[in-house]
Amino acid sequence: MKVVTEMGNVAALIEEILKPMLRPHNMGIYQFRVLEALFLEGDLRIGDLTEMTHTTGGNMTVVLRKLDKSNLITRVVDPDDGRAFNISLSKKGTAVIEKLYPEYLKQLEEKFSPLIRSEREELGNLLNKIAEPPVKETAKRKTGRRRKA
Repeated sequence: MKVVTEMGNVAALIEEILKPMLRPHNMGIYQFRVLEALFLEGDLRIGDLTEMTHTTGGNMTVVLRKLDKSNLITRVVDPDDGRAFNISLSKKGTAVIEKLYPEYLKQLEEKFSPLIRSEREELGNLLNKIAEPPVKETAKRKTGRRRKA
């Protein structure tokens, strides 16, 4: 199916945007996705991050360990459930994502400029219909802090 090839091309394009931006920070794409999710949604549980980044629990463990080792996140026991952890951006993590995210959006805007706003929204809606699992709002947000992309 041609559409699958084109979706793969767009995914590769996004990686091409991200990789040079992340290299100086010794960061991978999933690490960026976690920082992005925390930046946009606020503190999240590990399960929410795993779902939002479309990765596995095993990979999320590795990603969080690297982010923690780089002092980009903090882990705090959830006061509502002592078995769970809430992940949040550290001051350093906030500084890194506040530097990277605007540049990422700027480059995405350039790459998607051939599409008008309504076409972008329709593309997002169509892709969301076939996403497995469907992209959705997280079930539990720990803070009210949420940024617009």
